[in-house]
Amino acid sequence: MRKSNVQLLGEALKEFLSADDCRKLREKLQQTAVTEALQELLGAKVVYVQGMYLRERKVYMSVTSSALRSELVMQRASLTERVNAAVGEQVIDEIIVR
Repeated sequence: MRKSNVQLLGEALKEFLSADDCRKLREKLQQTAVTEALQELLGAKVVYVQGMYLRERKVYMSVTSSALRSELVMQRASLTERVNAAVGEQVIDEIIVR
């Protein structure tokens, strides 16, 4: 017997994550997606990134190479746009490089 209210798995997950109860889970999934997108965009330069975390729509990155740090500071706006495009939604507003 087939149920009449069949839903696609992706739609069911989006509905589940849009609930207020799943705010922390949604934030963790977004943080993981942003981290993976940044690692993909940085490529081999990711070796110089010591730490990266997302808090209040800002990505904080600790970079050991001063040359890479200055390059990332100059490209913050374009990196922000590219990360949001890779994630598929407006997740971050700013990248802070330390």
